[in-house]
Amino acid sequence: MKNRTKPNGGFYACALLAAVSVSALPVTAQDFAVSTANSAGFTGGPGIGPGEAYAFNSNNPAGATKLVELTIGNLNAFHILDNGNYLLSAQTGSTFGSNAFVFDDDHVVEYNPNTDIVSSFFDFGAAPGVSGSDLDIDAVAVLPNGDIIFSNLNDVTIGATTFSSRDVIQFTPVAGTVTNVQLLFDGDLITGGDQFNNVQGASVDGDILALSVASGGASDIMLGGQTFTRADVVLYNLTTGTATLGFDGDVVFANPPTIDAVHLTIPEPGTATLALGLLALVGRRRR
Repeated sequence: MKNRTKPNGGFYACALLAAVSVSALPVTAQDFAVSTANSAGFTGGPGIGPGEAYAFNSNNPAGATKLVELTIGNLNAFHILDNGNYLLSAQTGSTFGSNAFVFDDDHVVEYNPNTDIVSSFFDFGAAPGVSGSDLDIDAVAVLPNGDIIFSNLNDVTIGATTFSSRDVIQFTPVAGTVTNVQLLFDGDLITGGDQFNNVQGASVDGDILALSVASGGASDIMLGGQTFTRADVVLYNLTTGTATLGFDGDVVFANPPTIDAVHLTIPEPGTATLALGLLALVGRRRR
């Protein structure tokens, strides 16, 4: 991975959470977990609402499995940790878990679906040197080395560098601070769509960055030679700079929605009990 900082970019940091109703259930190996910005239906399968997260295999959308449903707002971001817990970001600050954990919309929390306990994971609003007009986390994930990647609804400034809503930022968290900041993905590589192109969800597996991108326009979005829409997830190779479709929203959904949060590569049963309240990923003005 290249260590790239982007001068005068434009990216924003934030996390929002809302109360969710969760039921722990084992989930078979799936390709993706997603949330959507609007109501839709999986082809031949269940419907999905903007406050819900589903896991599914792209070859069998009819078998999509509901993972969680928010009681307030859309799911902004979601990530499954190696320990089986979930990182959550949602549209509205709230109180969540059996311990009634209170968090604001610039705060990413960790949820244990087995104990129903919520704890702080990273508070962007309290991190020194992080600022923006609207800290609102669109996407969040943790890399194997412990670094955090995220994207924000609006421009965010970290130190002297500003990032845009199309960028994916990587940093090392140290005692609530943001260190070793670098640009994992330069959103200027995204073309087409319109000026409101915005990374909605991001997930990393090796060199592959799974992205969902929202656009206010009807035209196709392009990245790494691949054309896609806001109903698709694109897989971008960070080494080669090429992209392929992770799944085609016109095939997976009967009425394609805007994909919000995305998580790539779901663990096998037993490695994680999947019941989640999601992000990567919403409540944004881009619709």
